[in-house]
Amino acid sequence: MFTLLGHVKSGSEVGKIVWVGIKTYRLIVGMEKYPFGSPSSRARKIYPEEDWFLFLHNFMQEYDLSITLPTAVYMKKKCVRDNALMDVLGENWSRAEIRAFNRCRIFCHVIFVSNMATGDGKSLLMEFFHGTAQAESELTWPFQQRPGEKDWMVWRKILRQDFLTPAGNLKTTLGAWYDDAEQHHFRWPGYIDRS
Repeated sequence: MFTLLGHVKSGSEVGKIVWVGIKTYRLIVGMEKYPFGSPSSRARKIYPEEDWFLFLHNFMQEYDLSITLPTAVYMKKKCVRDNALMDVLGENWSRAEIRAFNRCRIFCHVIFVSNMATGDGKSLLMEFFHGTAQAESELTWPFQQRPGEKDWMVWRKILRQDFLTPAGNLKTTLGAWYDDAEQHHFRWPGYIDRS
């Protein structure tokens, strides 16, 4: 492991490949924090069963280890009270449900609730709820073919239960948007004029 991290730090060709893998897994896991911090049971449910990242997580958990890399690996909230979708999921969902939800999330190119919320932060844009939109993102997303209808049924079920009120509004209304342009790797089709 330390050899791989040495390659990343040195900027070698192997290091660049490892860095691409880490950045891709950051998008696949979809959690705000770096995927090699404290391994969570939810993160382990996302990985394929025979994946080297899963083996790494299990090893790290067994020996109470974590790996810290530059802050560029961390996802940043876009506004006050924003959360990464995968961080908010209830623990009651099965591995199959979490993976179905995650396939839909990756297809939509979203990480945070804000990526698919209305500008006022009170509700979700219906095209994301129905899976008919992909966010415009500057990130290089892994390819995810359009999931099947069973996955979209799980997506909507989890959104309803964990994120939305019975009236269809967000359970947690988003607050003011951060002005830091570095945090905004998504482009929205419109803007709010507060004047």
